Amino acid sequence: MKNTHFTRISGLKGLGISSLALLTAVGAVTPTYSAIDNSAVAVGTFNAADDTTSAPDTASVPVLQNRDLSIAKSVFTAPSTALGGDAANTDAGDEIVYRYTITNNGSVTENNVAPNDPGPTFNGANGAGSLGAFTEVTGAGAGTGDAATLAPGETVVFEATYTLAQLDVLNAAGVTDGVSNVATATSDDIPNSPPSPPALTEIPAVPALDIVKVAVLNDEINADNLAEAGETITYTYTVTNSGNVALTNVGIQDTHEGTLLTGANLPAGEAITTEGPLGPSDIGVSDDGVIDTLEAGATATFTVTLTVTQDEVDDG
Repeated sequence: MKNTHFTRISGLKGLGISSLALLTAVGAVTPTYSAIDNSAVAVGTFNAADDTTSAPDTASVPVLQNRDLSIAKSVFTAPSTALGGDAANTDAGDEIVYRYTITNNGSVTENNVAPNDPGPTFNGANGAGSLGAFTEVTGAGAGTGDAATLAPGETVVFEATYTLAQLDVLNAAGVTDGVSNVATATSDDIPNSPPSPPALTEIPAVPALDIVKVAVLNDEINADNLAEAGETITYTYTVTNSGNVALTNVGIQDTHEGTLLTGANLPAGEAITTEGPLGPSDIGVSDDGVIDTLEAGATATFTVTLTVTQDEVDDG
């Protein structure tokens, strides 16, 4: 067996060696170098009385300290539905549970290992909700080591819960892999590892509309609050996009006394009365009875004024 001998190497302990920088891979943690030191003196006795001691000398053997953490992040529980206000669909107050697996790929035990997570993005927008505390997983699903002192080759698993805001839901609803998140790992000696691959999930689209129809009699003839042939009634339709995605070509289909209103009797005069949180809706061509795009959370109105016919009075 070939032996390598080391003699005095002054000032080596705790210093990096620049000539070995080629060992550092792109994106990896830079290695540091320490040393195993051993100091010895020679002793002897003259005439059984006088002790003689040499000056000390130290032999140092360099030790590579390669610090390297990696992290993998996964969606442990997809967006829930039961915790928010809508028990059937994902909305504000529902949660996503993430898991983080951190591996010590280096040669040195890492102390106080933890994830570093800025929180998910929703179709590219920063989250408006909140990420809870990191909890080390024990029992089923736990790693092979522990966060306080993670030895080389060991893993530790953490869990954290993100609570959704309604803006998160609206930003990502219906977008494939619209919820994306990466994380890094830290320890006492590693401020940030390379980022994990993104953990992806999505929020299902829920298209929905609500409508309220109100009739106001324009009591032009006898002012008796009773509809008569020749008087007019103004109908107002208030339409709300109560789902979580924008809707296009929004209009009114009104079967009035058995006949679908069309042409000059088509409910039109459309107007946006309340916008949703994501931005402006698009009316398109005014007064054509169609809103090109009605954003989630937005409310619009349509109107039409009809003349009371004798047949309606007779059938009433």
